[in-house]
This record gives sequence, C-alpha cells and structure tokens, in this order.
Amino acid sequence: MAFKALNQVIGSLENHAGLQQSQEFQSLLRCWPEVVGAAVMAQTRPLAIDRGVLKVATSSAVWAQQLMFQRRQILAKLNLRLPASLVDIRFSTAQWHNPLNDGPATQEQTVLWREHPSRVVDTPTGDKIEPKPAVKEPKEAFQQWAEGIQARTQSLPLCEQCQCPAPPGELQRWGVCALCATRGW
Repeated sequence: MAFKALNQVIGSLENHAGLQQSQEFQSLLRCWPEVVGAAVMAQTRPLAIDRGVLKVATSSAVWAQQLMFQRRQILAKLNLRLPASLVDIRFSTAQWHNPLNDGPATQEQTVLWREHPSRVVDTPTGDKIEPKPAVKEPKEAFQQWAEGIQARTQSLPLCEQCQCPAPPGELQRWGVCALCATRGW
C-alpha cells in the first residue's frame, strides 16, 4: 500500500458525496435566515438535502401547508445563493420535536407569539383566568368552553366588515379581522 500526501487524501475526501452534501447543507444553513425571514425561521428547521430535495421540519401542519404554497419562491431565492441547485422542498412536522433541535428556538417562538397580531390576552389587565375543573360529559365540556370563549371575546373590539370580535392587533395591522383580511387576499 502506497502512502499519499495529505493534500491528496483531503482532495479525495472532498470529492466524496457525503462531504459535498455537508458543505452544501452548511451553505444552506447560513443563508436560510436571510431567505425566509425571522418569523419563518423561528417556525422551521432545515434537516437535510437528499438528491436535490431540501427537507424542512415545521412547528405545525399549518406552517407546512403555508410554506408549500411559497416553496417556489423560497426555492428560487435559495438557488440564487447556493452553489448546487435544489430541485424541490418538502415541509413536514415529522422531526420538529427532535430533542437535539429544541433549545433557543423555543424562547424565540415565545417572543414571536407575544407580538403576534392574533394573540388575545385572557383579561384586559393580562391576568390569567383560573381554569374550571375538568368535566367528563361532552355537552358540559362544550358548554364550559363556549362560556370561556364568550367571556374572552366580550371585551374585544368589533371588526368593521363582519362585526365579529377581533384581537386589537389584527385590527391595527389590517384594519379588519384576520378572516376578513384573508378574504381580500
């Protein structure tokens, strides 16, 4: 067996698909926050690139579906920044709760939720309403839930279009509730 120079060994390792994949993924991780923005970054976690397909974990099915609608735009932005082009992106909640990935994102998600326009505090002073004891009968449980929702929405301002109670943040941001705003999109 002949000895090879260190440069030759490193060069052959760089040509190995796994290392190239790792370098490509590291490039993606560096540009991901710029491409998707802070809000999406807090709800997503790129996992791997497999045969040109980027796999991304999302915090919920809603985020996965929303991002599927935007995947062509995200893909185009990523392909402008990456050395090797991606073919597609797959969003899934499957690996979101991986213990190795939980950490700083949790605090960032909490901050984002506090600033979300659809967030409603339980009372005008921000105090929590004490939960009632659990009920076993479905009708009683539904009645209890309905009363809680009704109590929570009584102090909310009304949407100008549909006259339904709406979080103040939604009215400030869009001038109407989120449902009416989406109808306009």
